Amino acid sequence: MRKEAEIEAELLRQIVAEEEREWQEAEAAERERVAEEIRKLEEEEHQRREAEHRTEAVRQVQAPESLMRVNDGSGDDRDAEEEAEKKGKEEEKDGWEIVGGSGRCKACQKEETACKINLGEIEKWWKSTEKGKVYKKAPPAC
Repeated sequence: MRKEAEIEAELLRQIVAEEEREWQEAEAAERERVAEEIRKLEEEEHQRREAEHRTEAVRQVQAPESLMRVNDGSGDDRDAEEEAEKKGKEEEKDGWEIVGGSGRCKACQKEETACKINLGEIEKWWKSTEKGKVYKKAPPAC
């Protein structure tokens, strides 16, 4: 009888240990699922912020105060450098983006079409105007 009681106690310990292991595995799987969900949400938030940044860059470029600068006659040697850069960039087709919604130029909003812009070139133009470069006319809206 004592032997049977010991065997029964051992079986109960094994059952409890197996249930504990299964519970731990289920808990670990749940933690992994939650971590993956958090990672996905963080990635979506990062992409949303990048989209907001690009939209804000477009809005800044299209702001009325940045549309045109008048040539004050202080021409410099940077024009030749700029022409060489333009030729190199014309060959490059990357960097073009299609913008919709309120980030579009006035012409595209009027025609109810998407705006195709090159943010890289617009950022260069913006930086050079901040450095004091004077343009005879504004870059094309789209």
